[in-house]
Amino acid sequence: MNWFFGSWEALARIVTLAGCTYLVVLLFLRISGNRTLAKTAAFDQVVSVALGSTLATAILSKSTTLADGAVGFLMLIALQFVFASLILRSKLVQRLVVNKPQVVLQDGRLREDDMRRVRLVEGDVHAALRKAGIGRVGDAALVVLESDGTFSVVRKKEGQVPDAIAGIRDDL
Repeated sequence: MNWFFGSWEALARIVTLAGCTYLVVLLFLRISGNRTLAKTAAFDQVVSVALGSTLATAILSKSTTLADGAVGFLMLIALQFVFASLILRSKLVQRLVVNKPQVVLQDGRLREDDMRRVRLVEGDVHAALRKAGIGRVGDAALVVLESDGTFSVVRKKEGQVPDAIAGIRDDL
């Protein structure tokens, strides 16, 4: 029956470490700011997954101490801060690390070459339109696959060119 219940001591250790680790994580995330958990670029996704893994390891692994988990968290947050700073300061790093938004539908027409480039199928764009409350492809001025993997949909309005697309692509 050991696989179901080890000991009260093991459970007390998990409860204590979970509470302490939670407080440490809360403190570090409060200090590091919103960007740490924002999913705006691939490296942000990596940090979010790694933080979760580090938290689980710190709580459940008998060979990992609270200090080990705290240092792991601190390192991940520090690396995320360094990468975010490099992205702000260097266009080269920004181009290498951050995905650019990609227009996949313009003026009611799918941009199939651009869709292939970002590995989307027509159904993905249709789902984004439905989520935005648009029932006909022709009613959309623009659908953009954003750098964080979400879609932005701009409804078509007569005589209006959306200015929110500035900087996405030069050929629009």
